[in-house]
Amino acid sequence: MVATSFGAKALTLDAFPNPNDPPLPIKSGEPPIACDQIINRLVAYNQMARQHDQSLTSFLGDVSQKVGGWYGLLSPLENTPQTLAAGTFLALKDGSDKISQITDMAYDNSALLAAELDHIIGSLRACPVVKNK
Repeated sequence: MVATSFGAKALTLDAFPNPNDPPLPIKSGEPPIACDQIINRLVAYNQMARQHDQSLTSFLGDVSQKVGGWYGLLSPLENTPQTLAAGTFLALKDGSDKISQITDMAYDNSALLAAELDHIIGSLRACPVVKNK
């Protein structure tokens, strides 16, 4: 949080949440998946994809709330002369840094998920086709 004084009025801009989208536990260069394990890997893939989506959408929802709160605090100051103390907008800089961080995490995890799906598809192609009678 950054506390700021506008005349006699104190103003606090809440900080952005910390990004929480840890790298997914996907390893590259693994041998093909055994045919009887592909379903399990697809289930695990789905869980990881949902975890990634949840982390990203949760962060973006929190950011939206913070920015809306900032607007509510700052909009009454429009069209009024103000002297802003040094550091007033550090929460904005911090927020920008966190958005960049979560963007990098999202790109990394999306690439891991794509590689995992390619690995599953490649493994599935190597499985013999069993026809139902």
